[in-house]
Amino acid sequence: MSGTMPVAPWVAPVAVIDDFLPLDLAVRMREDIEAHFDPQACHIDPHQVWSYRFVAGLHTYLLTNPENIICRDRLDVFMQLLQAWSILTLGMGIVSWPSLHLYVGGCREALHNNAAHGRFRFVYSLTSDQRRTGGGEMLILREGGFFLGPLGAASAAPSLYDTIQPKFNRLVVMDDRLPSAVENIEGSMDPADGRWVLHGHLSETGTANCRAK
Repeated sequence: MSGTMPVAPWVAPVAVIDDFLPLDLAVRMREDIEAHFDPQACHIDPHQVWSYRFVAGLHTYLLTNPENIICRDRLDVFMQLLQAWSILTLGMGIVSWPSLHLYVGGCREALHNNAAHGRFRFVYSLTSDQRRTGGGEMLILREGGFFLGPLGAASAAPSLYDTIQPKFNRLVVMDDRLPSAVENIEGSMDPADGRWVLHGHLSETGTANCRAK
């Protein structure tokens, strides 16, 4: 399976690339997710793969290795395309193997950064555009924070951060030093309606192969 790598102009410190993967690949990855929760095929063992991450006041979400849910061949193509994009756009050839995050009703992440994990963070969304939930947007504090703008002027939340929807097949790449958050998910507890993202990091150490398991 192969695809054509989309090229988008880089506007530091955040890039948003819609339709990142060939549509058939993105759809098949999403189908893998939905098959995992198919009640007609429910067995105990395949579902004992989730880590529940909860820190009071900081974050609540579910986490797993993506190959537990998504076909490994499809993940490998995703990684190849992402690495090619990273080398071409950022000159960074090291792409960490991602984790798969699920946010259902009540899940969120408070403002934080990932400066210790890489140079850039990637968040690739497999969230359905027809979900029965609200929230799940990334809130990214604008570069310079509160102090490079006009301190004498009144400001409110929308002027302090950018909001990025978890659109299906959307890749977001951002400077790991930038603080960001994930809005609280409200509504359906059905995993199919949750916020689904692949999350990892990019770094500049050479152009070696993707770090994969």
